Amino acid sequence: MTDLGVQAGDIVLRLPTVLVNHHVPRSLPGSAGTTIISGHEDLPIPTSSLLAHACAAALGELSFGREVQAA
Repeated sequence: MTDLGVQAGDIVLRLPTVLVNHHVPRSLPGSAGTTIISGHEDLPIPTSSLLAHACAAALGELSFGREVQAA
């Protein structure tokens, strides 16, 4: 989930969640299954969409659910 803010409490109980946000967290979720990816200490501060793109790019290049074969 992107740009929803980071605060105490779970979004969905017992569901592992990744929060991508560029704002300073108001508090931290209580769940050990929540991962926070934030850029609020980076300069310049990246947008949440840029953070999400960087996360997806780290997984590798994909096309329609299949890995792209290098030519």
